[in-house]
Amino acid sequence: MDESTTTTYYLDADGDGNGSTSAIQSCAPQAGYVANNFDCDDSNAALNANDVDLDFASSCAGDCDDNNASLNLNDNDGDGFSTCTNDCDDNDADLNPVDNDGDGFSSCTGDCDDTDSSLTPNDNDGDGFSSCAGDCDDTDATVNSIDLDGDGYSACTNDCDDTDASLNPADLDGDGFSSCAGDCDDANPVLNLLDSDNDGFSTCAGDCNDSDASINSSANEVCDGVDNDCDGDVDDADVSLDSNTTTTYYLDADGDGNGSTNSIQSCASPPGYVTNSSDCDDDNAALNINDVDADGFSSCSGDCDDSDASLNLSDVDNDGFSTCAGDCNDQNSLINSNSVEVCDGFDNDCDGFIDDADISLDGSSTTTYYLDSDGDGNGSNTSIQSCLPVLGYVVNNADCDDGDASLNANDVDNDGFSTCAGDCDDAVAALTPADLDGDGFSSCTGDCDDSDSVVSPADNDNDGFTGCGGDCDDQSDEVYPNATEIPDDNIDQDCDGTDVSCANPLTDSWSVSFPAIDSCDWGENDNGPPTQGALSARTEQLTRYTTTPDAPICDIRVSLQASQGGDTFQNFGYNDQVILSYNGYLMFSTTTSVLPSLSLDGTGYLYNWSDMFGSSMSFTADVWADGTNSSLSFPDPSYTTTGIAVVEMDDDFMQELHQISIDTGELEFMLSTLGDNDDAGSTDGADCFHTGMFFGVEVDLAQ
Repeated sequence: MDESTTTTYYLDADGDGNGSTSAIQSCAPQAGYVANNFDCDDSNAALNANDVDLDFASSCAGDCDDNNASLNLNDNDGDGFSTCTNDCDDNDADLNPVDNDGDGFSSCTGDCDDTDSSLTPNDNDGDGFSSCAGDCDDTDATVNSIDLDGDGYSACTNDCDDTDASLNPADLDGDGFSSCAGDCDDANPVLNLLDSDNDGFSTCAGDCNDSDASINSSANEVCDGVDNDCDGDVDDADVSLDSNTTTTYYLDADGDGNGSTNSIQSCASPPGYVTNSSDCDDDNAALNINDVDADGFSSCSGDCDDSDASLNLSDVDNDGFSTCAGDCNDQNSLINSNSVEVCDGFDNDCDGFIDDADISLDGSSTTTYYLDSDGDGNGSNTSIQSCLPVLGYVVNNADCDDGDASLNANDVDNDGFSTCAGDCDDAVAALTPADLDGDGFSSCTGDCDDSDSVVSPADNDNDGFTGCGGDCDDQSDEVYPNATEIPDDNIDQDCDGTDVSCANPLTDSWSVSFPAIDSCDWGENDNGPPTQGALSARTEQLTRYTTTPDAPICDIRVSLQASQGGDTFQNFGYNDQVILSYNGYLMFSTTTSVLPSLSLDGTGYLYNWSDMFGSSMSFTADVWADGTNSSLSFPDPSYTTTGIAVVEMDDDFMQELHQISIDTGELEFMLSTLGDNDDAGSTDGADCFHTGMFFGVEVDLAQ
């Protein structure tokens, strides 16, 4: 093999990565060999060329600890020593391992001054301090530089007792003496060893006033407010006090300024003591010889209240009681603690309560008050006794209902009645419960005139009206307001205050014309429905008249007149008819026979018209079927004019017709004429031809 192509490898016996000088040639690395021969000792792995701690020195170069950069061969401070040669601080030339003064310590081992062998870090006397630590005598454990008592001084600085801070060489108060020199209080220049008053005592020897020779620790304590014997106690506080200099003070247990016989000796008045022994009872402050109210009596002499001159032992009114004995008014012999309380506004029995407030009040002097629950001024039967009026109570028990204020015994309207007595309105004197006219009704029950027994609210005749409602005769059902008047009967039927009369009637009259009838042909008529039988020509006319209840009809007259060619009404033939109806009721008719009755169904008495002239007819019938006959006369004998026929009706008939007119509101007259077309009674047929015919109506009204 060509060795020029191999590599030299060096034996690394200690395995530290550094080889020795023993080498081999090899193409490849061999176990236990490395490519360098830097190792200074291949048998010691700690010695090699590596600079592990990067301090620029390896263990082979002398680095004593290649794992610590602070330990190396460098002499940084130039004192001839490196950290590897025990230089404790290679940056300070004063610190090195040399013992220059031969005291066994170098600066690196604590020698504070390596040029002075007396100064070492050794504590020879075992007091915890070395000479280097300031121990001025390291052979005496009691002497060192420590200030044991914290007074700023040690034994090494002349502290005479370093266990007592009050003793030191300082003259703190500037009096020329330190505590170590005997100053008993170096904070107070007054206390020192001087004897200024030459009494044989300094202030430190107990002279509390070195400017007064009478004051010192050997003097006697007397009452003068000074600490004569300088024991710190003055006068009474000093047990050595000379009692001959004290004052006698008496116990004032009740604090009233008056003492008992119990006394003490004292320089000053002690609390609870006075200089007199005049108290009659030192357990009761209210009892003493003071006359506080200047009434001539003290509490010791019997004054019950020495702060009030009105309370004392005097009996001014000679009633046997003083104000102290309970007389609350010693100017009035009727007022004392033995009197009876009565209603008079005074505290008669002097118990502090007046009238109603006093439970011992004599009830016979009180007033009875009655409960007025509804506040109407009238009380119920519930009562209390009281001197003075009580809210909600009154002095009477006149109320009939104390739950209703509207019911009471007051007569507000002075009509002699209260609401309790039945007055329905006590504000109106005209309304009372009295029945003055004896008709069974009072003004309170509706009697509108209690002075007239005829007038009352009763409807005695059941006509729908009362006396108070205007019925002027409540015993007759035909008399009431707006009733139909019956003329000339001396009765005021309508209660207007007067009776009407037909003696001087008021007459209303009018006439009504008929249309002409100009033909007698069968079944022909001009102003009416066709008729049956022989009657073929008919004419009729209607008229109305309004009536009033207070103007009864005295008489009605209906007349028929006609003319044709100079003829008069007489031209009517025997069989011609004239029919008069009133409000639908047939009144009369002319014919050849007389029917047996007159009724409301349209039938009636029929008369021959020709018989109406020169004679008088009358009949009587129950026209209205009311049980009363009415009479009709025809014609009226007083009418004698040719051609005029008049119907006359009696009073009863008039009254019936008038009442019907009141009920219907008006009178209705209808007059009809009919011709028979047979020329009977005439040769010219004039009975079929009626011209210029009319009927007249006259109505007489009572007044």
